[in-house]
Amino acid sequence: MADADDKLEVIEVSAQKRLQNIKEVAISVTSLSQKKLLDNNIQDSYQLSSLSPNVLISENAGAGSPPAVTIRGVGLIDYNTSNTSPISFYFDDVVNGSVNNQFAELFDIQRVEILRGPQGTLFGRNTSGGAILFFSNEPEQVFSAYVKGGIGTDAYQKLETMLNLPLTENSASRLVLQYVDFDFSATNNLTVAPQEGLKRQSLRWQYGFNTETFKLNLKLSAADWRGISQPYGHTGVLDLTTGERCEATEALNGRCTDAFGFNDGSSKFRDVSVDNDSPHKTDQAGIRLKLDWQLNPNVSMTSISAINNLERKHQIHCDASSREICVGYFDLEDLTYSQELRVSGKIAELNWITGIFLFKEQIEQQNSIDLLREFRALGPTSGAAQYFYNNIIETESKAIFAQTDYKLTPLTTATFGLRYNNEQLSFTSDTDLNAPINNTIEGVTFPFWAVKDKQQNSQWSGKLALSHKVSENWILYGSASNGVKSGGFNGGFLFTQEEAENAAYGPETLYSYEIGSKADLWENKARIAFSAFYYDYRNQQVFINQPSLAPNAPNLQLLKNIPKSTISGIESEFEWQVSSNFNINVVAGYIPTAKFDEYIDPTGKQLSNNRQPFTPEFQMSAGIGYQYELTHGYIMFNLLARYQSKIYFDQNQSAYTQQPAYTLWDTNVTYHANNDWHMMLSIKNALDEKYDTLRFDLMDFLGLVNSNKGEGKRILLELNYEFGD
Repeated sequence: MADADDKLEVIEVSAQKRLQNIKEVAISVTSLSQKKLLDNNIQDSYQLSSLSPNVLISENAGAGSPPAVTIRGVGLIDYNTSNTSPISFYFDDVVNGSVNNQFAELFDIQRVEILRGPQGTLFGRNTSGGAILFFSNEPEQVFSAYVKGGIGTDAYQKLETMLNLPLTENSASRLVLQYVDFDFSATNNLTVAPQEGLKRQSLRWQYGFNTETFKLNLKLSAADWRGISQPYGHTGVLDLTTGERCEATEALNGRCTDAFGFNDGSSKFRDVSVDNDSPHKTDQAGIRLKLDWQLNPNVSMTSISAINNLERKHQIHCDASSREICVGYFDLEDLTYSQELRVSGKIAELNWITGIFLFKEQIEQQNSIDLLREFRALGPTSGAAQYFYNNIIETESKAIFAQTDYKLTPLTTATFGLRYNNEQLSFTSDTDLNAPINNTIEGVTFPFWAVKDKQQNSQWSGKLALSHKVSENWILYGSASNGVKSGGFNGGFLFTQEEAENAAYGPETLYSYEIGSKADLWENKARIAFSAFYYDYRNQQVFINQPSLAPNAPNLQLLKNIPKSTISGIESEFEWQVSSNFNINVVAGYIPTAKFDEYIDPTGKQLSNNRQPFTPEFQMSAGIGYQYELTHGYIMFNLLARYQSKIYFDQNQSAYTQQPAYTLWDTNVTYHANNDWHMMLSIKNALDEKYDTLRFDLMDFLGLVNSNKGEGKRILLELNYEFGD
């Protein structure tokens, strides 16, 4: 809330890699403080969509898998874990690498910054759509600690603790541990299936050393996730009496079957019947060292070194039925190294920053897909087979960058930035095939094919912006910028050697033009931000249908480049501290145009003017907070509502793979007692809205559409005790 004078707090952001008042930054950025995250009980990165306009973060291929992140219609339209999103996550100044690492548990977080639009100059490759920056609380020179415990519906349990210890006059350490255990709200009616849920254990330790001219921060992090993956929902699309595809309304109402005659038979939205013995395990460990030197009063230097390793084992039943028709096994190791060295300073009216960036990533995949396993005993004519595909994708990236802010007049500032990036990628893929023989279940395994390939990308990105201070509390700005997302290789399954030899896709480039305004109103009791943007999207990477070269095989869905797309829209943020006890926050985004321009996919399907996937035309969220004072402490009431219009989950704009408009309501009540402890009662999705976070088209393959069910109503009770100096 606000201070006693009812004014909003000053917001400082690191969107230009130095702390600045948010009003001074010619970027569309949302800053979420620790208090705002706690007041709204935002516990992970999926929930950030409700607090920023034109941002959608949803489950991609089930809980525990990488998320689908879209900002202003730009996102990863692919489900393969070897790819990199055009929205980069930065954890304490370190880029995440591939999409595998794009999940953040928001514990002991200082703030989150969501940068919309290309950020290629300062943040580099794969930020063409934007960047999300996460900043942890750092060690402090005071003793402090807290313990949090929580329980909730669907067997939810949580325990979190933090200990901050001063070590010497100039050093301190901070340790945070978190344990979360929960079941998914989907109900699996197949009694032999295990209970689906996840246990997440996370650790973060930091050591800080500070003097007037030197600062060191060492961070170690580790996480262990394990459980049973959320089961897919099943929507059969075939009328087996006629052999024809059902109308979408009939299929989505559960009146049709898949190609094998299965229908889960339930009228309840979150009921499934899936043979879902699908274990999930993720292990992560990382180290980061950040060094800051104040070389003189006007020049500073920063070095950030990091290593991160992630291992994930994930199994899915892609047929979403009670039978073993399609089972996928995904095993990967993702190892990243990064080094950034930058120097920044100020000369008169000129602020400048320059630096170099080095990045290396190696992804090893050992995956398989088991098709028609139940029919394997019928022999070689059954069509059953298990494919084992192993991929190694290596990326080496080098960049040099510079950006300046120069005051043309006391009221007008010009920003110019430029970045050059060079990267090399290599791809090694080999596939083995296990096929039935002599009517045995085991079959025989033999080498199928092997492919190697390389590519090199050289990329320029830049930015030109002007900002003008109309008054002390009001600025206008305009910018032109571009961002580049790297090319790469399809890391998913490829049926033939010829398809693997053509697995490469090229880089995409986004040209952005934006105008905006930021202002503080009513003696700093309110603030408003507005922006309008136009995107010229070239060679966009799209997950499209492509005919298989294998006889009688279904269409493949691979990432390929299409010539041109266009996206335009507006967005606004408004916050008002009505009184010392009452505040209002509203964010809204409107994207009327988000289309593929002239394009026909390789199967002959017309995609021209189809809407971008995961891009609602309209989004809006509104929150209110009210603080009621008591003799000892206070009670805080928060209510948050988020509306999202219809979206499509793929480029085909199919009636089978769309999510109609819906609204989610979250609420919580928190009792604070003398700043030592508080108790929160929180209800997520209070009205139990029924919606999907993903629908995946397997109609040509298995005669069905998969779906990930959005979480239902979850009631949480949390107790927090704080102590220290």
